[in-house]
Amino acid sequence: MSSDSDNRDYYQKIYELYVTERRELNNFQFQQSLSYDKTAIVISGGALGLSLTFIKDVIGAHEPSMTYLLWCGWGMLVLAIFCTLSSFLLSVRAYQRQREILDFEYAKPDEKFDNPNCWTHRVELANRISLVSIVLGVGLLTIFVSTNAWSSKMAVRGAPPPTSPSMPRPTPGAGSPPATNPAPPPPPPTRK
Repeated sequence: MSSDSDNRDYYQKIYELYVTERRELNNFQFQQSLSYDKTAIVISGGALGLSLTFIKDVIGAHEPSMTYLLWCGWGMLVLAIFCTLSSFLLSVRAYQRQREILDFEYAKPDEKFDNPNCWTHRVELANRISLVSIVLGVGLLTIFVSTNAWSSKMAVRGAPPPTSPSMPRPTPGAGSPPATNPAPPPPPPTRK
C-alpha cells in the first residue's frame, strides 16, 4: 500500500510542477506578446512622425523626388499599426475560445475536442503582416529620406548632381571655350 501512496504523491508532485511550469511559460509568452505589440506601434508611429518632421524641416520648400516611396512607406506603417491593433482584439477572442475549449475538456474528459482555436492563427497572421509591413515601411522611408536628404543638401549648396564615370559630363554651350585645350601649344619661335 505504501508504494501506491508514494506513486500517487510522486505523480501529484510531477503534475503540480507541470502546472507551475506551464503557467510560467504562458505568462512569459503573454508578456512577450504585449512587448511585441507595444514595440510595433512605437516603431510604426515613430517612423511616421520622423518622416513628417523630415519633410517639414529638411526638404522644406524643395520639391521632393520619389514621393511614391513616401506614400508606400506610410501605407505600410499604417497597415502595421492596423494589424497590431487588430491583433489585440483577435487575441481577446482567442483567449475566450481557449477558455471554451478548456471548459469542454474539463466537463467531458473522455471526449475529443475536434474544433481547434482558429483565432490563434489569426493573431499570428496579423502579427506577421505587421512585422513585414514595418520592415517594408521603414525601408521605403529610408530610401526616400536618403535620396531627398542628398538632393536638398545639394540644392542648398547649388551643386550640380553627381555624374558617374558611365555618364558623360555636360558639354558647354555654343560659344563657350572648351574645357581643355585639344593640343599643347606650339613651341616658341627660334631666332637665327
